[in-house]
Amino acid sequence: MIFRTFQTLTLIFLITLSLTSSAQDKINWTGPYVGFDAGYTVGHDKNFEPPFGIQPAWSGETKPKGGLIGMSAGYDDLLSDKWLVGLGTEFKTYSADDTAQQYKSTDPTVLCCTIKSSIKNKFSLLAKAGYLVDDKTLLYVNGGWAGAQVKRNYMDTEFDYVDSYKNWQDGWTIGLGSELNIYQHITAKIEYRYTDLGRKKIRNVFNGNWGEQHQDVYQNELTAGIAYRF
Repeated sequence: MIFRTFQTLTLIFLITLSLTSSAQDKINWTGPYVGFDAGYTVGHDKNFEPPFGIQPAWSGETKPKGGLIGMSAGYDDLLSDKWLVGLGTEFKTYSADDTAQQYKSTDPTVLCCTIKSSIKNKFSLLAKAGYLVDDKTLLYVNGGWAGAQVKRNYMDTEFDYVDSYKNWQDGWTIGLGSELNIYQHITAKIEYRYTDLGRKKIRNVFNGNWGEQHQDVYQNELTAGIAYRF
């Protein structure tokens, strides 16, 4: 579903981009907007369990990757002929997961335990600063707070232990992008975003012991989108 939506939005993006030459009037960059985005994310979930008694520490890394779709809304204010500031919010939903495995130290052919990490949803509150290259082209940076829902499935064959957690993690995000007025009130954009979701500690059984899983999560993502400016 997400990939079909991504293909559809990409097609819309390419078709509307071809209409750029048809836009005759200057767009009003001051005012509210709503938009839709699609793209791809590669996350990193660093799983680390500190030493437990005489047991060695265990560490691994999952890289939840996959498609995303989202929506955004906000308000921009053109301070002068060139400089713009704004505030906005966005919501994204993901189809991104990955699994890390560990084998028993006594028998490297037997699976001991697995962790599967999945990024589900993310909200962001963003501040923006932009520069108008010309009447129709905006370059900008944005950043602010981000909170993401991350699901993790744990399995430990030695303890016959299976569990899952779905938690929200707070962090920060920063990005840069370019937005182009392609037709009347419609703009198209492409954006890179980095998000750091900090560390979450989860107590469970893993690697044959009770311990704390330290989950350090960050994301890189690339999106393309369209917006309507009122």
